[in-house]
Amino acid sequence: MKNTNTITWESALQTCMPLIQKLASQMARVPNAVIDRDDLINCGLIGLMEATKTYNDSKDVKFSTFAYFRIKGSMLDEVRKYQTHKRNVIEKHKKIQNAKRELLHSKEKGTKRSLSETCGLSKKEIEKINKIVSLKIVDADLSNQASEDTTPENVIQLKQRNENLKKAVSKLPPNEQNVINFRFHRELRLKEIGQKLQLSEARVHQLEKSALFKLKDFYKDDDFDKAA
Repeated sequence: MKNTNTITWESALQTCMPLIQKLASQMARVPNAVIDRDDLINCGLIGLMEATKTYNDSKDVKFSTFAYFRIKGSMLDEVRKYQTHKRNVIEKHKKIQNAKRELLHSKEKGTKRSLSETCGLSKKEIEKINKIVSLKIVDADLSNQASEDTTPENVIQLKQRNENLKKAVSKLPPNEQNVINFRFHRELRLKEIGQKLQLSEARVHQLEKSALFKLKDFYKDDDFDKAA
């Protein structure tokens, strides 16, 4: 069947941008929203672009109706992907915490190697998870599920730590703040961050390295930072 698509990107954007903004605002306002409004808008634009490529006006469906499902679907896919990633981080972080408690109550020397062997994760993966958890404002799901011995004192310490982290991140140059957010909150690759910030992958790596050096006190694991 011949595709009689006559929708241009300009007309699609003019027609559907208010819808994209409305859906993004609604999803960003839900309790414990995992993705901010601007990122949801970007997801919606990807869905709209797909809709303009696949719409066939020979079918008795208005473009706005057709685009609605593509836009919303693109946003929901991103939310689900992030939630799956978040659950994986929580599970791995819980393994690490349990292994730490086990080692600290045993006679075995607490090293990165012993921690890796006890929790079943590589040293590189442990470092990655620790950075992801430490270099973002820890939410209720992560702090509660990752720890089995939460006390009022721990909650106070967590709140204070979050405040200190906010202040430390706010003092970083804007590009370094963006890199930390994309890298450890959204878990984007260096190449993806570069595309968003219009920077080379090498430059993003430099910014990440600089920011991590300034924030090193937030993710250092003093008990297990000994040589393996």
